[in-house]
Amino acid sequence: MIEGFMLEASWYNNGQEPNMEEYVENGVTTAGAYMAMVHLFFLIGQGVTEENVKLLMKPYPKLFSCSGRILRLWDDLGTAKV
Repeated sequence: MIEGFMLEASWYNNGQEPNMEEYVENGVTTAGAYMAMVHLFFLIGQGVTEENVKLLMKPYPKLFSCSGRILRLWDDLGTAKV
């Protein structure tokens, strides 16, 4: 997550504008949805096992990455200038 914020800071400081795919891909982690989904996964009783940890490592499960994309775009709609 911190790496994502550092990348956004680098884009800003260097005057770069990432393309849509780069921005959204990075936004999946910085939106916080992934962390929320990981906690939910373990809270519903799946337990912390080596198999489950491997399951949740990159590439992220589609449920998590799609949720992150939706949350990132939804958040941006609320804060973007028209």
